[in-house]
Formats: sequence, C-alpha cells, structure tokens
Amino acid sequence: MRLLTDSEPAWDRLRSLIETHGCLGKQIHDANVVATALTAGVRRLVTANVGDFTRFASEIEVIDLATLPDG
Repeated sequence: MRLLTDSEPAWDRLRSLIETHGCLGKQIHDANVVATALTAGVRRLVTANVGDFTRFASEIEVIDLATLPDG
C-alpha cells in the first residue's frame, strides 16, 4: 500500500474528472481518490465499493476487494 498526497497536478486532474464525468456531491470524494492515484502513476484501485468508481472505468482499473484471495 502506498500513501499518496494531494498536489496541484492532482487538483487539476480532479477538476477535469469532475467536468468529464459529471460528478456531484459525495462523488467528488471518489473523483479525488482517482485523480490523486492517476497523478501518482497508479493505474489500479482496489476497493470494497466498486460501484462508487464505475464511472471512472475509462480512467483507472477498479478491482473488487471481495474477488481477491483472502479478500
């Protein structure tokens, strides 16, 4: 696991994701996770909440935690 931090490029990416995917309200938090990951070069996201990230499937690979061994 890597700890990623916000940065100006991540904020720029977040604004782009919000516009591209029409994020509103709490969806912006999910977009922020994706923006921060993409800016850091992370292309896969493991989550127990796959549905929250479906809209970003063209941007990042989303892996369901439940499908992993010992998940």
